[in-house]
Amino acid sequence: MFSLSAEYADKMYENGIPVVVLKGLAFGVYFPNPMSRECGDLDCYMMGEGKKGDRITALIGGKVEDGGYKHAHLHYKGLAIENHYFLTNFNNTKRLLCIFATNIYKQSY
Repeated sequence: MFSLSAEYADKMYENGIPVVVLKGLAFGVYFPNPMSRECGDLDCYMMGEGKKGDRITALIGGKVEDGGYKHAHLHYKGLAIENHYFLTNFNNTKRLLCIFATNIYKQSY
């Protein structure tokens, strides 16, 4: 899984998309033997280029399934990938701006 994940990330990078590994696979580095940690899929964030990453995945022979507004389910050579479109549940909403503004206001006093 590790080498296939690296191959996939390299393909994205060749097409101008940096891939940030999230959750399970990324946490493996904290295990005494990271290669012994079981992972079911690759969770990633493509730095705001998720939809482009979906298209490129299809172009390089992968399969793309809609996962709703927050991510897509991708399959590349047997590797299951969750392509997260954002890192928070807010998706640039007014609610997010209100939370940030409130926190900034509180910190200033």
